[in-house]
Amino acid sequence: MTSPISVTLTANAARGISVQLALVLIVGGVIALSRRYFDLHMGVPGHTGILWMFLLIYGRGLTDRRGTGILIGVSTAFWGEAVGLKHTLVYNLLLYTSVGTVIDVMATIPGLRLSHPLGGLVAGATSHAAKYGFIVVHAKALALPKKFLLVGLLKAFGYHLVFGAVGGVAAGLLLWMLLRSSRSQERKGLSRPQGMKQ
Repeated sequence: MTSPISVTLTANAARGISVQLALVLIVGGVIALSRRYFDLHMGVPGHTGILWMFLLIYGRGLTDRRGTGILIGVSTAFWGEAVGLKHTLVYNLLLYTSVGTVIDVMATIPGLRLSHPLGGLVAGATSHAAKYGFIVVHAKALALPKKFLLVGLLKAFGYHLVFGAVGGVAAGLLLWMLLRSSRSQERKGLSRPQGMKQ
């Protein structure tokens, strides 16, 4: 999916890249802040995924460049150091870049568009499940107690799927609405910039 924003940015490549990098930094910062402060204390593993999966998929969908998910993950890890996420920089780099990589891979699957609610659902559920897998492997390898062990591995996995899917659907829906708005403007006589994908 190419959004109206990314098409406008491609008109001036140097400026476009710098603006997209700024977007990556901003999205990474907002994800780090959401991971630090958005906790409803529900006692349900993965509920914060609604917001940060939304942000990650939305940011990746806006730029529509390969590797953007990874860059957002790197940005999130470094912002996490600044805002005081409770893990080390190395842990956060591995966690968020692995999730960003999954989003980037999902974005390359033919027929799966992040700019559609169904594409967002699949990408959100898959990437949040990958995040859960990362945490389980890390906890098991280091014999760390985790909240999901109290809830149960399968039940916690289900929560991660659901919360990731909800965030992904919201991002896909918003991206889809942006694309429809762009098409509506085109029908009203505004020309579509060169290079805009359908």
